[in-house]
Amino acid sequence: MFVKLRNIFLIFAFVLMSLNDKSYPKNMNLKSKYEDPQILNALENISTQCIINAGPGAGKTRFLCYKVANLIVNHGFNPNEIIVCTFTEKAAAEIKDRIRTILKDECIDFYNKTGIDDLRIGTIHSILQRLIEENISFSNFKSDIRILDEFERKIFIHNHLQDFNFESYTIPSILGYNKVYYSFADLVNVIYEDLADWQLTDFLCSFFDNIVDLGLDNCVLNIHDYMNKNIAPFIKAYFTYKELLQKENCLDFSQIQQTYWDMLLNPEFRSHIRKRLKYILVDEYQDTNIIQEHDLLESIGDVDNGDTGLARDNSNQLYMDKPVTIVGDINQSLYRFRGAVIDNILTFASKFTNGASEYRLFVNYRSNNNIINLCNEYIRPNLDYYSKNKTLHIDPNDFVITKDKKSTKTDYPVIAVKSNDKKILGSVQEIYNIVTNLPFDNQHKWSDVAILLPSIRYTEANAFKEIFGDRLQYPVQIEFFFNEFTMQTLSALAQFCGYQIHTDLDSEYNSYLKTITQNSIISQDKISELQETHKEPLGMLSAIYDIIGIIADKKEKESDPESYYSIIGNITMIIEKFISLYDKPDNYSLFFDEYLQYVFLHADEILVSTMPIHEDKAQLMTIHKAKGLEFPIVVVGYNKDLNDNSTKAKYKDPRLLLCDTTGITQVESDTDAPKLELRRLFYVAFSRAEDLLIIGSRGKQKLAGLSPKIFKYTLLMHKDTASELSGFSYKPKRKETLKPSFSYTKDIETFNLCPQMYALIQKYGLVVPSEADFSFGKLVHKTIEEINKHIIESTPSCTTLTLNTLLTLAERELDKTLTTFVMTEKLADQRNHALFQVKNYVHFFYSMLSNNKLLMVEHPVSYDTNDYTLNGRIDAVFEKDDHLLVVDIKSGKKQNKSDRDIANFEGQIKLYGSILHEKLNKPVELLIYSTGEYDYNQGRYDVQYCNISDVYDNIDNVVKKIIKGDFSNDGYDLHDVCPQCPFATICLTHK
Repeated sequence: MFVKLRNIFLIFAFVLMSLNDKSYPKNMNLKSKYEDPQILNALENISTQCIINAGPGAGKTRFLCYKVANLIVNHGFNPNEIIVCTFTEKAAAEIKDRIRTILKDECIDFYNKTGIDDLRIGTIHSILQRLIEENISFSNFKSDIRILDEFERKIFIHNHLQDFNFESYTIPSILGYNKVYYSFADLVNVIYEDLADWQLTDFLCSFFDNIVDLGLDNCVLNIHDYMNKNIAPFIKAYFTYKELLQKENCLDFSQIQQTYWDMLLNPEFRSHIRKRLKYILVDEYQDTNIIQEHDLLESIGDVDNGDTGLARDNSNQLYMDKPVTIVGDINQSLYRFRGAVIDNILTFASKFTNGASEYRLFVNYRSNNNIINLCNEYIRPNLDYYSKNKTLHIDPNDFVITKDKKSTKTDYPVIAVKSNDKKILGSVQEIYNIVTNLPFDNQHKWSDVAILLPSIRYTEANAFKEIFGDRLQYPVQIEFFFNEFTMQTLSALAQFCGYQIHTDLDSEYNSYLKTITQNSIISQDKISELQETHKEPLGMLSAIYDIIGIIADKKEKESDPESYYSIIGNITMIIEKFISLYDKPDNYSLFFDEYLQYVFLHADEILVSTMPIHEDKAQLMTIHKAKGLEFPIVVVGYNKDLNDNSTKAKYKDPRLLLCDTTGITQVESDTDAPKLELRRLFYVAFSRAEDLLIIGSRGKQKLAGLSPKIFKYTLLMHKDTASELSGFSYKPKRKETLKPSFSYTKDIETFNLCPQMYALIQKYGLVVPSEADFSFGKLVHKTIEEINKHIIESTPSCTTLTLNTLLTLAERELDKTLTTFVMTEKLADQRNHALFQVKNYVHFFYSMLSNNKLLMVEHPVSYDTNDYTLNGRIDAVFEKDDHLLVVDIKSGKKQNKSDRDIANFEGQIKLYGSILHEKLNKPVELLIYSTGEYDYNQGRYDVQYCNISDVYDNIDNVVKKIIKGDFSNDGYDLHDVCPQCPFATICLTHK
């Protein structure tokens, strides 16, 4: 495949033209940032694998940011050649923002001319998803794959239980509601009792996940080898599930990982991706699973020197050297229940022919000395456990965290509070008394206090809620169903659906339904009117806004709009998922009897919160949610027992089942793993504290050995607290420093349409009822993109393409693109019309396409300010005489675009053109091209170029309003918006 060297040279030349300033640095001075020689070595290790063992509060994020900056500035890596994997998207955004800051501070000219728009950073799932979508032709899927979240995946499996051919029976009800149970009498060592449909769904979700997470799909499991084993029926179900996903063009999070691995099995794709990816960095490596490690390490390799095969297949060969850096902490591995394998980090070096370079970050910049000592002593038994495994070469002393020598923190004692009653109200009251007496003022807020529990479904959570009252920010997921507004809305929805309660439901849910349906909220005449107005297939979703508009008290919603709209967002999300994932969305009994019941019983896992942090409230959250965070004051509820047998297991743990069946062994034995992970859980909780740590427990517990006689730090019981903390002071929690990122299309355009609508959709997550089909426009745009990419990547610079060649290419790329779309009868009928529009593009731009004047396709751009970043992509950039032609492509006809649409299109291309001009120091011409005109020459729409400052004011004004939370419609002409708006009945500003 030829590369357009001339175009690359031209772009490079544009950059060089603007780099005449002698102050442009050739290198970034890392020695001014790090004194430790081993960390400098880790930063400079760019060709082989290295592992960074990092303790809590040791600055691992800072290290990652400087390593990426070093790769780009000092070693010439292109940002799109680098992958940075983080545990959350928020962490990804923070790292990207910090890299921007480093580049701006250290080498501003380099940043201005290069930037990091193409840096591949995100969670492992999001990065693999993007790689799948970019290379969809190497997969068995179509474009626009629907990614199922955990809840959607459960619904999908539940809907397809009959396709797995398990033995089932039905218990009918005289009320017409039938309950399905599944029997596995011949698998009593796997399934201990008959399972209801949702119970079987939960088992299958876990079983399917573990097949993938343990790397068993392609490597070990073969259905024929296990026909006589007790997992054969579930292996069959797994492969049936994969077929169903492919048929419906869906992927869940596990199958994203597996699908990418399936693509890597293709040598052509493997070579293709390894030529494009040159370096990988992975954060939180202790929480990765086996398939993720395989996916990442097999995505890079020195193709020119023979690293083309797969090492980690059945032969279990060692890897050649890989340009990869992993960062993690073996003491903070918490996600075994999600498939994480701590072996990945413990045995990382042993997987390479030449081992791995190991470095350590264990200076803690977060906590006082008493908290640090507690953490060290508390986690020591785990380290001793690993040290007994001679193959690991673990020295516990290498993992001791130390206090920053420059720290001025006062070593306040850790406080232990024991409860003397079963409800632990006494200990929570003591904790409340301690916290209440802390010196809160204008700078020191209640939000500086975090209350961390292993679970918010245990007794302690209710105790904290009862004692702390309005001083506690309780997770909205728990209170959602019992909020009065939610109950009224669901009651009215039941009326609208004509739902009658059945008796054979979960007792708690049945009681809830009886409570909410006792009183009619809306008159029957109004219900009949709503039923006539809102018919299928979006009946419930479109009706819910009218229902809310009728029952909502305007004064109430104006007094607490955050809570009001957050509840509506969850209600509409629940309904939208039901409509989109069930074949019969008009089956209202199914909605209330099965679907809503499941949501009710799993609310803390399914519902989302958009509520901001209240400064006058302490934050209650799980320890898992707190991972990666830090707080001046931390309260840890010691409320989880190793021997908690309150819930009888109905089936064998699928992870243990698969490991036992296939003979997989891991560093931590099945009996030891729960105890080791529980200790890691509280190690994470304790290490979140900066200045004050308070630990509460039930009376029967011994605080897991937390005693002054054992630990080398000061531990107080609550009776001594007042005098010891009389002079307590702390540095207030740092405000969120993450710079927000915005998109012109998603944010600016929507806000310009209607600020209130923007807030409802983007801030609160309200769902818009829509039957619009956007497939045609996507098909045209995607085909043109593929034509452009083919020309840039595959056409020698000296070749002149004829019109017939380009038209043939257009038809070929259209048909190729069609194969990656979910084919509907409507889309098939539109094939010729789409080809007409694509050929219009070829005809209009023929002279530039044929003469290799196309420079960029889908080029990322960003506009970075001190307060935010605005991101976007330019469809195409051509070289034209002495300037650049920046093109935005729109399918359809110009006359079908409203004046408002045109204004938004103009604003977008003016911004992108100005950014490109600033970056390349080259004059630009702006053009919007509509592909749907009968005469292709009529698709042209010229836009006058203007400097960035001229388009900045409006954008800056909009973004600052969004950041500030100002969604007032004052000054906006909404005469053509409100009549079509689905939110008119609930809008605070609608007249």
